[in-house]
Amino acid sequence: MEQKKFEGSRQQAAASAFSGIKIAENLIAFEEYPNGWSFRRYADGAHGLYDCRGNLVSCIPEDDDDCYAAGNLYWLKEQDAFVLYASDGKKVAQSAAEITLLPNGWCILQNGGANALYRPDMSLAAQNFCRAHVLADGSYYLTQDENELWTLYARNGKKLEQQIVSSQFYSPDYYMLSFDGKNVIYDVASGREYVNDYSLVKLLPCKMYTAVANRSFSLYRADGMPVLSGYDKYVVFKNGMYFAANNGEFGTVFYPDGKVAVSDVWEYEEIDSCSQVWVEDENNCQMFNSLAEISHVSSNSIQIYPNGWYLCGDSSLYCSRILCRADNSIVQKDLLDADVFINGWYITERPNLTDGKAVVYTLHDAEGIVIAQSLRPIVVLEDYDAYLLENADGSTDLYEEGGGKLCADVRCLYASGTTILAVRKGENHAAAFRKPQAKEISRPAQWKNDYQPPVIGLSVPPFDLLWQSGNDKNNSGWGGIC
Repeated sequence: MEQKKFEGSRQQAAASAFSGIKIAENLIAFEEYPNGWSFRRYADGAHGLYDCRGNLVSCIPEDDDDCYAAGNLYWLKEQDAFVLYASDGKKVAQSAAEITLLPNGWCILQNGGANALYRPDMSLAAQNFCRAHVLADGSYYLTQDENELWTLYARNGKKLEQQIVSSQFYSPDYYMLSFDGKNVIYDVASGREYVNDYSLVKLLPCKMYTAVANRSFSLYRADGMPVLSGYDKYVVFKNGMYFAANNGEFGTVFYPDGKVAVSDVWEYEEIDSCSQVWVEDENNCQMFNSLAEISHVSSNSIQIYPNGWYLCGDSSLYCSRILCRADNSIVQKDLLDADVFINGWYITERPNLTDGKAVVYTLHDAEGIVIAQSLRPIVVLEDYDAYLLENADGSTDLYEEGGGKLCADVRCLYASGTTILAVRKGENHAAAFRKPQAKEISRPAQWKNDYQPPVIGLSVPPFDLLWQSGNDKNNSGWGGIC
């Protein structure tokens, strides 16, 4: 049995799928910017900044250090100056120093050697500052020199707070500012501010925090009401439950109302994407849903997936695993194993009925429609709705959801934002593929608690190795850019 692609049964389902648009080929350099624009260099020497439709914006940039794009702005390094443009090509400003484009549309230029902060409409917000940090709501912080305290301003420039020593952001609507001798916790949703003088404060989910007060390490709610004390460790889950333990001892998981849910906890795990919590004690594994309700109990191990599905059953028995949805309905049973991905696709593993020895890997989409089947493991690129199939001769091909082959005989794959870069064996240039409406790739949270200027650029390396052929581990280089 060789790999199969189920194209006929997918004609309707694939209408909204990744269509395998090749946006470029013969690339020897590529970097994608936050708004989908990219710098490209081709094997024939052509290079420049391209918009998200693949149109050449400018051939001036010689390298990816000579341009940058974010929001509706981009800059080009032209001779000895950095020139800022709107996305329609209209010149907006010019600076002798590099221009900083912030993801929310704000930007920092230098006027006469001094920093100047501009709003998305290019109105001047502030100037003559050392460092700046802009929040999601448009408020911003400034400091005049490296050793000076911070000052907070509203979007319109009104001064809100000053003499800020440090800060901590859990989310845009739950953060803390620390002043000399006091902390102020802001609960934006309720419009409340809570003041305390605790030390070692750490903000946690569900508007809770830990702190040291009166020489005791405790868990509090944002309004200062104590939740729990007397433990060395606290973990709060997004469904409102929380875990507490002392060093070297088993822990306890509590319901949001403070009642004990599970004691003598050996192990626990939270699945952030679906707010489910898995807890194991001496006798059972239990699952709690996003409402902090018990959704499943088993004497065997449970594996929870990003969409809330889970795999259960006795793994010591042959073909005994069961794949279930979050509501406990069965997807498939009598499995050897399974895997579920963030985009809803899933792979099931069953024995090959022909010889009973080999494993049959079957890839399904979120509706359960079969995408592909193989006797060799299938590699899923879940952020891109694409997958890899290995052929009998050991070569590997890249496919899109609808079953179309994107690239044959792939040596390695790289990711740059929303784009897949595929390098064929024997070649040192790449082809780039992107969805027609590229979805945002999941990335770590951008909130920082040190108030350093935001890092501009991708939050993952521009060339993140997604996959590499098994016989090519010692030759991962891609021309001169990897």
